[in-house]
Amino acid sequence: NNMISGVTAPSTSPDLVSGIFVAGVAGSSTRLYANSVSLTGDRGAVAAQMPGFGIAITGTDPLVELRDNAVSNAQIATGGGADALAYAIGTASTTFVNLDSNYNLYFAGGATPGFFRSGSLAPAAGTSYATLAAWQAAVADEANSLFGDPLFASATDLHIAAGSPAENVGTPLASVTVDIDGDARSATAPEIGADEIPPPNTPPTITAVPVTRTEGDAGASTTIANVSDTEDAAASLAVTVNGGASATVNGVSVGGLSVAAGGAVSANVVAACLATTATFTLRATDSGSLFDEDTLTVTVLPNVAP
Repeated sequence: NNMISGVTAPSTSPDLVSGIFVAGVAGSSTRLYANSVSLTGDRGAVAAQMPGFGIAITGTDPLVELRDNAVSNAQIATGGGADALAYAIGTASTTFVNLDSNYNLYFAGGATPGFFRSGSLAPAAGTSYATLAAWQAAVADEANSLFGDPLFASATDLHIAAGSPAENVGTPLASVTVDIDGDARSATAPEIGADEIPPPNTPPTITAVPVTRTEGDAGASTTIANVSDTEDAAASLAVTVNGGASATVNGVSVGGLSVAAGGAVSANVVAACLATTATFTLRATDSGSLFDEDTLTVTVLPNVAP
């Protein structure tokens, strides 16, 4: 759940540019979950620059697990030399028994993409792979990983929007249940990267409950409807009657609206003398201004003399 951007330098050996650097020390175990990396810009005209990597892994077949990472490297190095390429991921190892990597989204772009690398992080060394398929075959992993531009909001804002290739193609992670903003992760198909796209707001529902009164009865609080909403708590919904907090029709008054935590809407319903059956429009509105309406019918019985 990290967003990493703005990493740039005219690096020459032994230094290199890397969004995430994994020191593959013997006996260590590294897990990279749900990160977003974007390397952009020009590293400058210093000669003989090192390649740049969205993710760089050193060591000989270290224990590394990668899941749900969105990694984009589109940096250039004008005048940096032919080996100053932009790699999405690179590893110094030539064996991958301990690499467990899947459900990642990789991208290498710009004028000098290197795509994928194994065997070395140094210039003019190791093996480069120009396609995801070649990388998958080399590491015998990444079966569900993808190649494509994550479509980050900007070079420094690594949020995504609907339409990103990272949308709904990740794998659920027991240890990552929210994104960088605290938004809940999908339990079935989360986004790849640090940002989860919030689900679209859906309107609430309101179902009126018919009420019966006798003309001339004193007011009494009663349940007039039930409300619910997928995103908002029921008690937070705004409920109106005929567009306001109260209304009177045919001598019947409905007011004093309140919504219980369970969604029951109560109101004080009064039928004055000579009142007749009346209908009212109930509306429930959520925090996103979506609403639902239903018709409340208050049946008025005549007040029969004893």
